[in-house]
Amino acid sequence: MSIAISPDIETEIAQFRETLASGRSDKLVRLFDYLLERTRAGQFPKETEIATDLFGDKPEFILAGNASVRVYVHRLRKKLEEFYADGRPVRISIPQGEYSVKVCDGSHEPGEGREDASEASGHARTGLQVLAALAAFVCLSGLTVWLLTSSRFLSDDPEIVGSPVWNSLHTNGNPNLIVAGDDFLFAQNNALRGTSQLVRDPLIRNGEALDVVLMRNPEHRGKLRDVDAHFLSAGTTLALAKLQAARLDSMAGGSRPTALTYGSQLTSQMLKAANIVYVGSIACLPPLLRNPLFNASGMKVGANYDELIDRESGRHFRSDGSVISEDRVATRDYGYIARLHGPSGNAIIVIMGTRDPAILQMAQLISDPSKMAMLGRDLPSADGDFEALYEVQTMGNVNVNERRLILRPVTAGDVWYRATASQRFPNDVPEADLSY
Repeated sequence: MSIAISPDIETEIAQFRETLASGRSDKLVRLFDYLLERTRAGQFPKETEIATDLFGDKPEFILAGNASVRVYVHRLRKKLEEFYADGRPVRISIPQGEYSVKVCDGSHEPGEGREDASEASGHARTGLQVLAALAAFVCLSGLTVWLLTSSRFLSDDPEIVGSPVWNSLHTNGNPNLIVAGDDFLFAQNNALRGTSQLVRDPLIRNGEALDVVLMRNPEHRGKLRDVDAHFLSAGTTLALAKLQAARLDSMAGGSRPTALTYGSQLTSQMLKAANIVYVGSIACLPPLLRNPLFNASGMKVGANYDELIDRESGRHFRSDGSVISEDRVATRDYGYIARLHGPSGNAIIVIMGTRDPAILQMAQLISDPSKMAMLGRDLPSADGDFEALYEVQTMGNVNVNERRLILRPVTAGDVWYRATASQRFPNDVPEADLSY
């Protein structure tokens, strides 16, 4: 049975398609046209159909876990969000967990219908809006600090600019991208109670992963929803503020742009096009950075992200952060700094820790001219790749000091082109087992 679309919606569809075409993404245009054509015919294609009909993928390649369809559908949803960013009513959408175009004439909410029945309650929608606003406040706290100090973002002190951590940002001519380690949050609706809550699940790192869950578990459609929310820890937020106050723009040469994104939104294109500075916890390190880093590193992650293990000596470095202690008792965290040559010759800088105290201490360390000078003197090569591990002592909420335990060269080599990581990580599960 075909589905009729009113003339004014047809006009809006044409406007959106023109916007897509202006972005020079032929695949997104073809995907939108394909989904719209199938929707008009009252058909709802499967992922395998789209992969074969639109992208020409072979069936065995699809079954092997090719995610190209999910990635492009996610990008198409983002384009629709941008199209309606001016506040006008949303009349064209692509429901989460489905491959179809939904249209409405403004007389009802775009989400109305069988797949979003759990959101029929006004209380549920209101609760979701409040929670989304709260999440935006939480994640934007770090961005607010960034923007408030944007006129002073890395020091022009020669000891810092010329240090082995930062000198490549100053000389290689690439734009700079700060990647904040975040937790991806999604909404879980309770239709019976008419409420919604934000959920953080380490197995669901981004919107694409949530799409996979919904496609593999269609009974959760309308129950789980991507609201583009992110959580930054206090340590990551304060570390960003410390780096901003240290003037990263001057350290990077002053004339090239410095942008900020979340780790859950990092793409392979970003990884190749800019110098990357990751700031955050080891647990939030995005796989695009994590897997190559630990392929090159002499360290590996232990039973959880509170533990690092030196491959050569077998020595374990475990944070005390999970142990409750009195404020007068010193606890240990571990901080890590590394610099690698990226896949296009760009610079990759990693500033991270097992817990918040170590993240903040590493940000303080690399913006300290005397400590950067000491690091430069101890390295065998001023422009080679390296990694450093620090023990950070904390008393209550106060960092007492840090002590360097390991400093050594590493070789990136072909790590950016290996298909798999050198180890399994605590929050890794086979895609086929991903469910909620």
